[in-house]
Amino acid sequence: MKFTATLLFVMAFKIAAAQHTSDTAKPAAPATSILLEQLLNKKELQNNMVRIETVIFPPGYTSRKHTHPCPLFVYVVEGELLSEFEGVKNVYKAGDVFYEKPNGVHSITKNNSSSISVKFLVIYLMKEGTATFLPVAH
Repeated sequence: MKFTATLLFVMAFKIAAAQHTSDTAKPAAPATSILLEQLLNKKELQNNMVRIETVIFPPGYTSRKHTHPCPLFVYVVEGELLSEFEGVKNVYKAGDVFYEKPNGVHSITKNNSSSISVKFLVIYLMKEGTATFLPVAH
């Protein structure tokens, strides 16, 4: 019994000491970074829904020529994405963010690596039931 009481006392003391240390330690400040700001003042954006999806292109994958009938935002999580949108080529790397206006033509959307996948997050602003990807005839 004496051993159990001593053990409980020691455990309680250690817990209290640990709580005191964590209570007095100064917490780290949060780190924030604005990745993208885009003014959404178009009347046609009212009553839209948001769809967020991840897309993974395997090494070397190239998407068909296409459009998106809704505005979208993209955040590249891993890898490099080669994109030609409305005639402008860009290579987006992990951490990059970009916006695309509706109905712009993607003549190239490709995983820029032959050995690793590219993963990106897409945020669509759309009307319910709207397609997010429409192929374009070459």
